[in-house]
Amino acid sequence: MGSSKDNLVGKVLDERYLIEKELGVGGIGAVYVARDLRVMGKNVVVKVLLEESYQNEYVVKKFRQEVEALSRVEHPNIVGILDSGTLSDGMPYIVLQFIEGVSVRTIIRPEGSELERSALIVRQVGAALTAAHEKGIFHRDLKPENIMLQRLGEGEEQVKVIDFGIAKIKDSVIAPDTMVLATAGTIAYMSPEQLSAGAISAPSDIYALGVVAFELLTGRKPFNPESPFQLLEMQRSGVKIMPKDLRPALPDVAQHVLLKALAFDPNERYQRARDFGDELYEALTGLPAGRTGRLDATRARALTQGGYPGDMTSAYATARMPTDVQLGGHSTDPSRVGLDAATNIMPPQAQTGVHAGVTTGAGASTSVVAPAKKSGSKVFLILGGLVFLFLVVAGLGFAVWKFTQGGLTGRTQDNTQVNSSNLSNTNRAGTTNANTSPNTAPAAETALAYSLTVQRTRDGKPYKEPFESSGQEIFENGWKFRLNITSPKDGYLYLINEGLNDRGETALTMLFPNPATNSGSTQVVANQTLQTPSEPGYFTLSGKPETEKIWIIWSSKLIDDLEAIKSQVFSGAGGGEITDPSQAQSVRDIISKHDPSQVVAEKVEKRTLLKGRGDVLVYLAKLEHQ
Repeated sequence: MGSSKDNLVGKVLDERYLIEKELGVGGIGAVYVARDLRVMGKNVVVKVLLEESYQNEYVVKKFRQEVEALSRVEHPNIVGILDSGTLSDGMPYIVLQFIEGVSVRTIIRPEGSELERSALIVRQVGAALTAAHEKGIFHRDLKPENIMLQRLGEGEEQVKVIDFGIAKIKDSVIAPDTMVLATAGTIAYMSPEQLSAGAISAPSDIYALGVVAFELLTGRKPFNPESPFQLLEMQRSGVKIMPKDLRPALPDVAQHVLLKALAFDPNERYQRARDFGDELYEALTGLPAGRTGRLDATRARALTQGGYPGDMTSAYATARMPTDVQLGGHSTDPSRVGLDAATNIMPPQAQTGVHAGVTTGAGASTSVVAPAKKSGSKVFLILGGLVFLFLVVAGLGFAVWKFTQGGLTGRTQDNTQVNSSNLSNTNRAGTTNANTSPNTAPAAETALAYSLTVQRTRDGKPYKEPFESSGQEIFENGWKFRLNITSPKDGYLYLINEGLNDRGETALTMLFPNPATNSGSTQVVANQTLQTPSEPGYFTLSGKPETEKIWIIWSSKLIDDLEAIKSQVFSGAGGGEITDPSQAQSVRDIISKHDPSQVVAEKVEKRTLLKGRGDVLVYLAKLEHQ
């Protein structure tokens, strides 16, 4: 065990943490990168309180309160605490999650950062702050340096809020009296009440996040004072140089959201950080906050330029974006009539009072009548009635003609065609061969939702309570999980893992169905959650750090090839591994036939929604573990 009197590089703390590099030394402590010798040399961060700081009772309390704060709240966007202890001389230390990435400070550009990326960052920070606030924890030092961006691969990144060293904690067991003698924090990002040593609450952190968002989007802070007193007076007077003056492409509604977060009076700001993050995300991307998928290049470029190409419009910039859109539905809020519930874009016709259609998330169409101009309304009503009458008469005439021309013979031919089609796609048992040609009729939409129940482990034993996940976090080796899958339709499910086997070879292993856990049945009942493995079983993430690949295959009917594979792989002792090369190729043929890239995946809170077309849906779920 080391001592804080000297540099700890090369020493081992508690026979576990090998200190490898010093990251920096501040006024009260030092930060190191270390390797956890008990967990395959995993990188961790060790914060150690310096000896001279140990004489300051307030500093010691705040150091121990950081442990308390991070132990209270667990969130994918907040750095995780792994351990704590003391050195041989009594100095305390904390072991934190190692974050491989950069701080938000490094991506701020003089002209402002990319709009969608900024929106995603602020939204994730808002979610993290709300989770902390609900546990009675207020950060008090939020700034770009304390927001890390962890790369997840494939262009995705995850925010990690760090440094809760001066956080205010309600009902703290370490220091019940949280009164301090000096204002703590970084002046440029302090709220007015924090600057004046007033009461700290959730809106105080929201103000700091508003300053960060302003800086991200415009390249500069809303105020540039020479002293704390001058900053307080500037805040009282309000923002003078508007965000749009610094970045004209910024939507009007985004400017409104920013200014609300920066209100001088805490009661006039957002009261939940999540609401601020969600509304700014909607204003900048034109997407509902329940959807986190990346934009395609054309849409992203249009957003950056402040408009949309073709028949689309930049009306999203002047309209309040709906926050109550759900999959397969549309907003019923009267104040939001005319907004497209699938894209949150107000069509041009909705602004001119013309009859507008609202497209729902399920692909149906619902008519919504926007207010029309008074002049000429009777003319439109009469014309509309005549058009409707014409369509009814034409439809009846066509039906009579069809009946007299086709008669019984026409209907028999239709039935014969249907039966012929069924014979080419379905065998006597009613099963479907995945290699048959698709039906020429328009493919129906297929939907599926999945989530993970994750059990953390320490030293091979369960650690804390399981938590729900959409699968986008980075997991640890040894952690366990089970999949929860729901479909709005009856169907059949197959889960196949693609990864390295015990011989170090890439192999396919059938995870579901499994006779050991569900009697080998592949059936999924509509609107009922299928859990695999069923409680209390779990899959375990093991082996070297990598991205675990799980193919999700859902079909409206049984798939012959997969049924045959299921029967064979579980008849031996292979544990579900597909060892027959021809069978493995058959699986790959099914995957390639039903293009996974055609499936739209939306991560919503703690689950992932999948949408595609056709009788078979194929999707690759990736779980990253280290």
